[in-house]
Amino acid sequence: MEHGNQAGGGWPIGPEPADDTAARAESAAGDAAPFAAEPAPAPAGDRSVRRGLLLWLVALLALGLGGLAFGMQELAALIAFAGVAIAAQAADVDPRWFAPYVVVGAVVPIGGAAMFAFLANLIWTGDLTPALRIAGGSVAILAAAISLFSIHPAVARGLVHGLFRTTADSHALRLAARVVVMGILSAFPASLVVPQLLEPMLNQPGGLFESGPLGGELVGYIVLALASIGFLVRRDLRQSLDRLGLRTLGFRDLAYIAAGVGVLFLLNIGADWLQNHYFHKSWEADHRVNEELVRGLTTPLAVLLGATAGIGEEITLRGALQPRLGIPLTATLFAALHVQYSWFGMVAVLLLGVVLGVLRQRSCTTTAMAVHAIYDVMAVFTT
Repeated sequence: MEHGNQAGGGWPIGPEPADDTAARAESAAGDAAPFAAEPAPAPAGDRSVRRGLLLWLVALLALGLGGLAFGMQELAALIAFAGVAIAAQAADVDPRWFAPYVVVGAVVPIGGAAMFAFLANLIWTGDLTPALRIAGGSVAILAAAISLFSIHPAVARGLVHGLFRTTADSHALRLAARVVVMGILSAFPASLVVPQLLEPMLNQPGGLFESGPLGGELVGYIVLALASIGFLVRRDLRQSLDRLGLRTLGFRDLAYIAAGVGVLFLLNIGADWLQNHYFHKSWEADHRVNEELVRGLTTPLAVLLGATAGIGEEITLRGALQPRLGIPLTATLFAALHVQYSWFGMVAVLLLGVVLGVLRQRSCTTTAMAVHAIYDVMAVFTT
């Protein structure tokens, strides 16, 4: 929850580049925290890699089918994407996985193009001004074309170079670049149609989370983050925790948590006042979404909601993504994933994302998780 709101989903990222140029680019991008070097690709047929992939296959099937069986669509979707991420990692360490990855990996650019085409259709047929219809439809069509063109290796490599500022190349990095670009490009066209799509849900009895199994979504985020950095394929548990920035907290980290929660609330209070006084119509819309998000939540559900956003988003965005993409673009993607709010609300979310990014850089992802979760839980009870 940002800007007094519960937060939505997150995206995975591929493995970190191994060369020194990539490491220097990472520091220039705004995240100078040290990370373990990328393990060298395992030889084809390496027993540990095969064992890791087998464990991933069993886990993904169990969680994916379980999510479908128990009506946890978000969990099933996150697990499916984790499968694509693991396939990319496998193709990077064992050429025999290249053909299977090409098949499953094509789902991302083709599915992205289909999503943008759907958005373009909703925009053109929706109740919008001609100017917004033309602008939103044009961006959606352009984004659909970029999604399709990103299938070509040269285009994908260009996205990797532009986003991650590295000459390193891998299937996992290309997958990550496609997802980041699609996420950012979706912000404007999606913001034009999501309010219409949300309207029926805002009026349902019991609030938006009346039947939402939040625990499954949290599990999905964690699995997705682990898959995206190559757990059991490129990294063991210790290396994976280091890569994600997860560690035990010290006294200095506790001070960062206290300061971070305070800064987020001050930003939220300032943004809320500014929006209420100068952009009152968007303030009313955002507060209506906030109220529906928390309506009917029991105390345990409120805590679970805060944990889902705080832990889930931070481990995927700040933990897996930020070391490669840097703070500004990660915060931009973070804001782009909150299209349920007005443009002002999304700007506020971007600023909150910058604060969380600085906390991850100066301290660790565990600190950012704690700040995000505490902020969200407190915001639930003050909305």
